[in-house]
Amino acid sequence: MIKIVATGLAGLLILLAGGCATTSRTDDPTRDWAAQRFYTEGQDALRAENYPQAIDYFKQMQRRYPGDERALPSQLEIAYAWYKLDNTDEAVDATNHYIDAPGSQPHVDYALYLKGLARYQQAMHPADTGSTAADQAQQATRLREAFREFANLTRAHPNSKYTEDALQRMVDIRNKLGELEVKAARQALAEGQAEAAAKRAEHVVEHYENAPAAPDAYVVMIDAYTALGLTEQALDAQRTLRQKHPDYHYTSLTDSVPPEPAPAAVAIEKRSAPRRPPTVAAAPAPSRADAPAERAATPVIGSMPQARPTVPAARAEMRTEDWLLAQRPGQYTLQVLATGNQRALSGFVSRHHIENDSAYFSSMKGAQQWYSLLYGSYDTQADARQAIDALPAALRHARPWIRRYSDIQATIRKERDQQPSAAPATVPAQPMPPLPQPDAADTGD
Repeated sequence: MIKIVATGLAGLLILLAGGCATTSRTDDPTRDWAAQRFYTEGQDALRAENYPQAIDYFKQMQRRYPGDERALPSQLEIAYAWYKLDNTDEAVDATNHYIDAPGSQPHVDYALYLKGLARYQQAMHPADTGSTAADQAQQATRLREAFREFANLTRAHPNSKYTEDALQRMVDIRNKLGELEVKAARQALAEGQAEAAAKRAEHVVEHYENAPAAPDAYVVMIDAYTALGLTEQALDAQRTLRQKHPDYHYTSLTDSVPPEPAPAAVAIEKRSAPRRPPTVAAAPAPSRADAPAERAATPVIGSMPQARPTVPAARAEMRTEDWLLAQRPGQYTLQVLATGNQRALSGFVSRHHIENDSAYFSSMKGAQQWYSLLYGSYDTQADARQAIDALPAALRHARPWIRRYSDIQATIRKERDQQPSAAPATVPAQPMPPLPQPDAADTGD
């Protein structure tokens, strides 16, 4: 009896094992596929834009048929799929696997091009579109990496069919690098770091001379030099801008540099009280060359003048710090100007007829007084962004940026707390004086 039971159990186990094996075979439809089938199915998945499936087929083929002639070329198919999935690291790894393989590979030019494309896409369209200095520095680093990949292709394979497109993308990269540099310069100028701003702007005109950002770099130089009291340098930069870019339309944020050389008119106002630096200008895109230059030392901002009417416009009283302190902290506004010249700010307001929609406040940048001009009030950041697009061209050209009222109010309170006063604590702070009426020369465009 025991023998019969044992025999029955053994038979049952054999049947179960056979059933599992059958199930395993039917669960994997690719079990009997040849290398060619995997490769064909992978290419079909690529054409159908089913990139994860394509990667899976090619990798299965490589595992099962590592010695097949299609195994190595399929690395490029995998790299392309990762590129389309915006996975730069995996795409670069796959191209490197192909490029570094022993022997001479027939499609190294395409591998280099695809590697450059992956880095280019990541650098030109970053997922994290932050505006901090660290974000911009990271983007610049990625741009230089993409530039180097394309440069490797153009040097090693000058006659490749991918070289022409790579060269054009190198131009785009240099333009973007110049644009980022000017943006950093404008920001430095807005923060009162005129010397740092000037250095960054000088770096742009030296290394990105033919870039779209170059004219804006000259504008930053003019405003930075003016803020530093370097009249001759400001005039030289203005003359160079007019000579090299005669069609460039600009508006001076400081209005301290006249259209014709007149050093006496350019000097910065000398005041008994400490003052603040000037402003930042617009920033477009830069140029091309054999290799992108490394960044200069620091940041800035600025703008410049146009044709001038002879009669100053009438001007209403502007809102100042008390009005700003009364606004809802969670709302947003646009900063359109920052300058160390209060009369220049007055001229800017009158010239653009924005008295009823703007306000300004004062703060200290080092030993200089600084004036910030604000425009409009908006409930959300999205509303503020839409408002920028709807601004008149002259105001958009000043490259306004979004600020939260809570930050502005904190700055005003901090400045008031730090203000030395001989008066008793019970005496309220004196309100800001009204803006000085602009001279006739300050109201022109």
